[in-house]
Amino acid sequence: MSQDPLHLLCIEPRFPGRLGPVADWLVRRRGYRCWFYFNSSDPQEFWPESVGKGLELVQFNVGGVARELSVNWTRQLERGLCYAYGCWEVLDARRPRPVDLVLGGSAGLGSTLFAPVYLPGIPIVNLFDYFYHPHANDLADEAGPESPAEYFHWRQSANAMDLLDLENGVTPWTLTEWQRDLFPAEYHDDFEVQYDGVDTLRFVRRASGPRQVAGRAIPAETRVVSFVARSLDRTRGFDRFVELANRLLRASSDVICVVVGGELVHRALDVEFYNRDYRTHVLGATPLVDPERIWFLGEVTPAVVAELLSVSDLYVYLSR
Repeated sequence: MSQDPLHLLCIEPRFPGRLGPVADWLVRRRGYRCWFYFNSSDPQEFWPESVGKGLELVQFNVGGVARELSVNWTRQLERGLCYAYGCWEVLDARRPRPVDLVLGGSAGLGSTLFAPVYLPGIPIVNLFDYFYHPHANDLADEAGPESPAEYFHWRQSANAMDLLDLENGVTPWTLTEWQRDLFPAEYHDDFEVQYDGVDTLRFVRRASGPRQVAGRAIPAETRVVSFVARSLDRTRGFDRFVELANRLLRASSDVICVVVGGELVHRALDVEFYNRDYRTHVLGATPLVDPERIWFLGEVTPAVVAELLSVSDLYVYLSR
């Protein structure tokens, strides 16, 4: 006897975000039905194939400080509450049924916070990505006396929404033990540590045959070094990659470097370069040895990312 599909409610401020590929896989490979509640989205060419085929999108609005692209550190918690309330308003108005499981993302914008008001007793699993320490990890290790005091104030308070989520009955999920151990010790036993995996049908190495990426042919004897990030920023180590690329290009004439990522920095974590063109800054300070052998593809679709990784001989991720 066939089993009825499970009904999943996903909540994340931006679609597809971190949870879109997970929901897409569950719909396509496990037969789930999914409502995905979001506030904003990437262009449609970035959407997974199951949209409209078991994965249904529902947009919610936000008010107040949540409409602003960036806010003062003192208003970060208020911003998260606005996202959570905006999602709850649409949930309460549309009342999707049935719902077997809620899957959310806790990243300072705890949009699942009020879901239990509408769905009491329904299990909620939230993906937790990162816990900020005031003076350690990522860019804090490099912050000097020129850094504004507000930067450290923000880091002191940046975890407030995630802590609210942890205190309100969700099952916390994170991808590695290292990420789990960033959180306060009293929560460690609650966490489910589960790497979100790689789609090996899409991301597979091509060992032979003609190679190309984004319509550009790669000579047969050329070795490809790749770097992929949402934006070319300090957190993902773009400056470190440029230094390495120059060393490789000097050492060998049969190497090209291919770079994927937008030019503007999206991470408010980098207060110095937020919303600025970090690529131009880095290349101004560290000129390329051979600009013809480093290809900048900009922001591309997941299909082009898969194409690039399939022809790469070395993938470099020098993240902080």
